[in-house]
Amino acid sequence: MPIGEIMPSTIIPPFKLSVRDQFGNVMTSENELITVTLENGELKGEANSKRLTDGFALFSGLVVSGLPSGQTGYTKLKAVYGQLTAYSEPIKLSGALPANSAIAGYLTSDSAAAAVSAPRLHAPLSGKEIKAVCDNLQYSALTDSTGFFVLSLTAGPLEMPVDIEFTAANGAPVKLRTTIKEQTAKLANIRIGPDGTPRLSASLLSTAYDPGLEYSLLKKAVDNEMALKAATGCASGFSGRVMANGAGLAGALLTIEGVPSSCRADQAGNFTLTTAPGVLTAGDYILTASAPGYITQSQTVSVSDGDYGFIIEPIIFDMAEEPNSPPVLAIKSINGLSQNISIIFDLFDAENDPCRI
Repeated sequence: MPIGEIMPSTIIPPFKLSVRDQFGNVMTSENELITVTLENGELKGEANSKRLTDGFALFSGLVVSGLPSGQTGYTKLKAVYGQLTAYSEPIKLSGALPANSAIAGYLTSDSAAAAVSAPRLHAPLSGKEIKAVCDNLQYSALTDSTGFFVLSLTAGPLEMPVDIEFTAANGAPVKLRTTIKEQTAKLANIRIGPDGTPRLSASLLSTAYDPGLEYSLLKKAVDNEMALKAATGCASGFSGRVMANGAGLAGALLTIEGVPSSCRADQAGNFTLTTAPGVLTAGDYILTASAPGYITQSQTVSVSDGDYGFIIEPIIFDMAEEPNSPPVLAIKSINGLSQNISIIFDLFDAENDPCRI
């Protein structure tokens, strides 16, 4: 197994099972169900029973949902196929980590269908399961009747990526990314636009994370913060990541057309570009990413009143390298006859700078 230790909420990495004969050959004719369970524990997530295809079955999305209280030592994954049983290598058990941060906010929709069900512009999406994946641990919460949710997480001392996941009304999976670090509470405003596009606007709550804060008091703190943000009349900025060849592009320059604000991506390609108060009012803004050796990219980002006071995220740039241009040969003079010809020339690169040869 590609995992050596588990605790409640641990995501089991994808793995493949096969049925083999006594000589180790895959029995491609087998096509019945194979079931995976956790000894002395429970799994949730995607189906833990899969039908073999050509002797194989791929399992993914399984999450440890429960372990016996106080249990230590080791456990194993158990696979059952008919009368056959197999076990994984021993996996160490760890106790649940205490929550030290939280993401709280609202899940709403601006779609015409949702607007009919509530008299407000941003209609709440109640009873929706929202999941957060942070450091290979999965957390979940249900939105209440107003669309409010709280995700209590365990984070480290540095900003860590958090994937917020839920299922849209049409059944399509939605994944949005933000960041979190220990002892912080983050306000997340998730809205589904009229065209079905999700938008995440986030900021830190002015108060530090308090594990003992009651649900109603945290909700009141979020509501107060959102009211203050709405009164600002503008968004705070944009946040995201600049990528190249599947990795973060450090040092990329981020600018906003017509706005005297800029920033550079950090070593992981992450950026947060903020502006002066009153700048990012409702409207469209062109955000540009540039870096030496890469093709400059721009995106149009719309700001609405629902974004006021927030940093809009995540905005992702996937940069492509500039093609290698051949040098330019500029002939200055040609002299001589027959086999004794003298050619004088200059050689310039793609930026029209002289080449040294």
